[in-house]
Amino acid sequence: MKRFIHAERAGLWDEHLAEVEKMMPYLVAAGHYKYVSCLPHYLDAMRALPVLAPSIAEAFREGKFTVYQCSGQYNGVWTDMALEKTYNRDAKMKLFAGITQKPATIDKYLRALPILTAISEETKAMANLNTASARHHEDSTHYASMNAERVQQLKNVVERQMVNPFVCKAQDLLNISTGQKAPNTELIQAREIGREALESAEGKGSEKIAAVKLTTFATKMTKKAAPAAKAKKVYEAESQVLRSLYFTQNMTDAEKIEVFSHEWTNYPSSLFKPDHSLDQEFSMRKGNKADYLTAIRASVGNVWTETATLPSIAESAVLIVDAMAFIQRNQHMGSTTFSELRQKYLKQLMSNRPPNCNLIHFVGDRYDLPPSENLKYKKRARREKSGKRKSKEYQPYDALPVPEWKNFMQNPNNKANLMNFLGESWAHQNFPSGCTLILGSVFKDPGRTLLVSHGSEARDLPELSCRCHEEADTRMFAHMAYSVQVLGYRRAVVVATDTDVIMMCFYYSSQLPGLKQLWTQKMGVYVPVHAVVAALAEKYETEATHLMSVLLSVYVMTRCDTVSFPWHRGKRRGKDFHVTEDVMDAARHQFKSLYERSNFGGSLDALRAHLFTHTKGDIRCLAPTEDSFRLHVLRSLQQMAVVKQAHLSEPVILASTDYGREMMNGKLVAKMMLKPPKPFHSNAKYTATASKEDA
Repeated sequence: MKRFIHAERAGLWDEHLAEVEKMMPYLVAAGHYKYVSCLPHYLDAMRALPVLAPSIAEAFREGKFTVYQCSGQYNGVWTDMALEKTYNRDAKMKLFAGITQKPATIDKYLRALPILTAISEETKAMANLNTASARHHEDSTHYASMNAERVQQLKNVVERQMVNPFVCKAQDLLNISTGQKAPNTELIQAREIGREALESAEGKGSEKIAAVKLTTFATKMTKKAAPAAKAKKVYEAESQVLRSLYFTQNMTDAEKIEVFSHEWTNYPSSLFKPDHSLDQEFSMRKGNKADYLTAIRASVGNVWTETATLPSIAESAVLIVDAMAFIQRNQHMGSTTFSELRQKYLKQLMSNRPPNCNLIHFVGDRYDLPPSENLKYKKRARREKSGKRKSKEYQPYDALPVPEWKNFMQNPNNKANLMNFLGESWAHQNFPSGCTLILGSVFKDPGRTLLVSHGSEARDLPELSCRCHEEADTRMFAHMAYSVQVLGYRRAVVVATDTDVIMMCFYYSSQLPGLKQLWTQKMGVYVPVHAVVAALAEKYETEATHLMSVLLSVYVMTRCDTVSFPWHRGKRRGKDFHVTEDVMDAARHQFKSLYERSNFGGSLDALRAHLFTHTKGDIRCLAPTEDSFRLHVLRSLQQMAVVKQAHLSEPVILASTDYGREMMNGKLVAKMMLKPPKPFHSNAKYTATASKEDA
């Protein structure tokens, strides 16, 4: 662009043609197809001038293709700019004001324009109204002063309301007005992409150039399949299975157990459900996690108290906050810019402190883990796809306006960018006195933990890096352990809305030596976890550490986010869980109690055969097979390892592919079963019958 302007101002004809040609790929990539359709013809015609019109070609080489209105050098202007000072000047001010839009009328006036302009100029000269310099109507001192003010206004807008591109350190392509990130780097390759389109059209001898659609800041609408249509297919498949299974009534018990040792659908229907939004096309079933807490609350009676304020005592308290839960609860708080938002967030965070609290941990989730390592990838992917349209990515800066909140928060990259913005801003501002803030998993470096206090520079806490923690759910307990074991706190408050976190509070209330009181705060209500744990231990006459371990194990196996929820198994089932030396036997006993109130003595395969002939319901009501159940237990054991090491900064991470998961298209998915979904043996009685029924 600069070279093109230089060629026009200096009157360099060959350079003018060369720069027009260099612009072509950019115009193609930008979609300026009207320019693209004209410029090749223009270039061909101009390069043919030495043959077709030698005198004109020679004049253009002397610089006469631009307009000079006074003597000197480097003052040539484009023809259309010169017209603004001559024909168009009078036309815009007086001559053509209010003329009709009829083509014939316009043609008449355009043909008469040179004569009308000449008459206008002569008339003004006779009346001594003409100026000697033929200045443009915006060349006055008044316009120069106005333009200077506009330049300053523009500078102020960029510096105060946008991302200043001259001082921005971000390496990504950003929209300086909104902070939105470009989804890829096609803009950087615009020249090469446009050149390829030009060469392709030239090679094919085509007069038209194929449209180039660069992915910039645009997004596309996503279509959602109708839930009713999905459910219909599921029920049709399950009905066909039930019809095929009627033949089992004539089998022996051993034959029935063999038949029911296989799942009769393409997935374990008691643990999984169809989900075509995922690569695997199946997802783990989920249920109401809060039912578990409701049952615990009912068992302790009045010990479970809820108060609006934390009882005030001399003992100092530490507050541990899930950063993303805090953000989701407070949303944008009516803020117009990100600068206003971060200030309101900090004010809200400080006002949420209970009495005598002088330390706050602000703990975030990690969003940088690849799908091959992320246990909750499916949940996040499903949540992202649930929106009506794909969310754009933004890079928050102080002066930028806050985008539409719901769509903004659907993109996990925006969550990570927002937390990093908050962490960096709070770390470099004058922090309020009377409290210390520890920031973890909010920065782009997942292992960076920062301590921020009044009157001193922020400092790193490498002993609390917690690089292996994927979520705030577990990392909060590493921060709690640090506060108790290193900083000497004996009273802690965990702000939590997720049942997973509350159940971990019950577990760690009895596991951390030195911790005397542990409270949870949910929606402004405080619950004394330590008192509830003590009441449960007294009621069941067992050690609190042992009882909480059992309760947490049952919860993980039947309800948590990374493990399936057995279909239609409510909170009232499975109360008689007990621990044996064999983990698999204990887990099997628990599962059998979910499906059969009596003490059923056989395997889960035998229980499936029993349930099929003695209960009403569809195929989902059957217990999982021994095959799919073992994989379910392996996933539960991995989650238990995550939970019971949550207090460690550097826990040992078990390989997911050894614990009931596998890789699919570079993503970590649950392995549903190892045995084929239907039994087919040539010597079995039911083979012919099953084939007949299927037909």
